[in-house]
Amino acid sequence: MGLRLFLVLLGIWVIYIAEPDALRFEGRYFCCPEHRDGRNNTAPGKEGV
Repeated sequence: MGLRLFLVLLGIWVIYIAEPDALRFEGRYFCCPEHRDGRNNTAPGKEGV
Protein backbone atom coordinates (compact mmCIF):
# COMPACT_ATOMS: atom_id res chain seq x y z
CA MET A 1 0.00 0.00 0.00
CA GLY A 2 2.78 2.45 0.90
CA LEU A 3 4.60 1.89 -2.39
CA ARG A 4 1.40 2.37 -4.38
CA LEU A 5 0.66 5.65 -2.58
CA PHE A 6 4.20 6.84 -3.17
CA LEU A 7 3.98 6.06 -6.89
CA VAL A 8 0.63 7.83 -7.22
CA LEU A 9 1.93 10.93 -5.46
CA LEU A 10 5.10 10.85 -7.55
CA GLY A 11 3.01 10.60 -10.72
CA ILE A 12 0.86 13.57 -9.70
CA TRP A 13 3.95 15.61 -8.89
CA VAL A 14 5.56 14.77 -12.24
CA ILE A 15 2.54 15.55 -14.42
CA TYR A 16 1.31 18.66 -12.51
CA ILE A 17 1.60 21.86 -14.52
CA ALA A 18 4.89 23.67 -14.00
CA GLU A 19 4.65 26.80 -11.85
CA PRO A 20 6.21 29.10 -14.47
CA ASP A 21 3.53 27.95 -16.95
CA ALA A 22 0.64 28.36 -14.53
CA LEU A 23 -1.62 31.38 -14.20
CA ARG A 24 -1.27 33.11 -10.84
CA PHE A 25 -4.20 34.96 -9.31
CA GLU A 26 -4.56 36.14 -5.71
CA GLY A 27 -1.69 33.93 -4.55
CA ARG A 28 -3.09 30.76 -6.14
CA TYR A 29 -2.00 28.93 -9.28
CA PHE A 30 -4.33 27.76 -12.06
CA CYS A 31 -3.76 25.69 -15.19
CA CYS A 32 -6.10 27.69 -17.43
CA PRO A 33 -8.30 30.80 -17.46
CA GLU A 34 -11.47 28.72 -17.08
CA HIS A 35 -10.31 27.28 -13.76
CA ARG A 36 -9.00 30.67 -12.63
CA ASP A 37 -12.35 32.31 -13.35
CA GLY A 38 -14.33 29.57 -11.58
CA ARG A 39 -16.20 28.38 -14.63
CA ASN A 40 -15.24 24.75 -13.94
CA ASN A 41 -16.18 24.54 -10.26
CA THR A 42 -19.14 22.18 -10.70
CA ALA A 43 -18.70 18.45 -10.44
CA PRO A 44 -19.35 16.41 -13.60
CA GLY A 45 -23.04 15.65 -13.95
CA LYS A 46 -24.07 18.34 -11.44
CA GLU A 47 -24.76 21.17 -13.88
CA GLY A 48 -27.99 22.99 -13.17
CA VAL A 49 -28.51 21.45 -9.72
